[in-house]
Amino acid sequence: MAIKDRSLEETPTWALAAVCFVILFISIMIEYFLHFIGHWFKRKNKKALYEALEKFCITIRSIFSI
Repeated sequence: MAIKDRSLEETPTWALAAVCFVILFISIMIEYFLHFIGHWFKRKNKKALYEALEKFCITIRSIFSI
């Protein structure tokens, strides 16, 4: 059974929407997790870890904004 290659124009819209939704959902969950960890670092007075997490988040956001 051969798999037929499709161009983007021939791909069903629902399939593209599903892939975009999954990528967006994972991105939002990672952002929420990093926010939660940052809040926990602040509450536990882990200033150095909180600052490192902030720098990491800034780096990640700059990479994904390209």
